[in-house]
Amino acid sequence: MAAFITTVLLMMYALLMFAPAIWSGVTFDLTLQESLKTFLTIGIGYYIGTSQASAKKDETIADLTKGT
Repeated sequence: MAAFITTVLLMMYALLMFAPAIWSGVTFDLTLQESLKTFLTIGIGYYIGTSQASAKKDETIADLTKGT
């Protein structure tokens, strides 16, 4: 689910950045751009952080079960 949310945020950011170049007369507020950039950073950070934490947890569980 986190990957889906991050992908959607990334697509929204790409649309926001490239829409003015593709369609004439389309502009976006700078506040909207910064807000979307912040959400994208949070989404990617969560996804990467969760993946690394999960991998470390799996490694710890594997180390603990070797002793039994």
